[in-house]
Amino acid sequence: KRPYDEQALFDASGRYQAFDWVSIATMVVTTILGWGLVKAALSSQGFGAVTVPTATLVVVTVMAAVAGVLAAVRPARRAARLDILEAVATS
Repeated sequence: KRPYDEQALFDASGRYQAFDWVSIATMVVTTILGWGLVKAALSSQGFGAVTVPTATLVVVTVMAAVAGVLAAVRPARRAARLDILEAVATS
């Protein structure tokens, strides 16, 4: 069993590196595929062009992002104060 290397989780400036490009790429690809499937299904049912209310979409997306960040602040601060080994220890 390899020892836990906490330093490997941080970059040179001390920031936590948990950004996963594979997750972002998967999200983008599946969003595009889903949009294409919806357009195909609607056009096969006789609907013409699909119109997206851009302003509403932007407002809802920004509000959801803000709500997500605000909801994550308290648990993230609490988790940052925990000792990692103590948090995962079983008794």
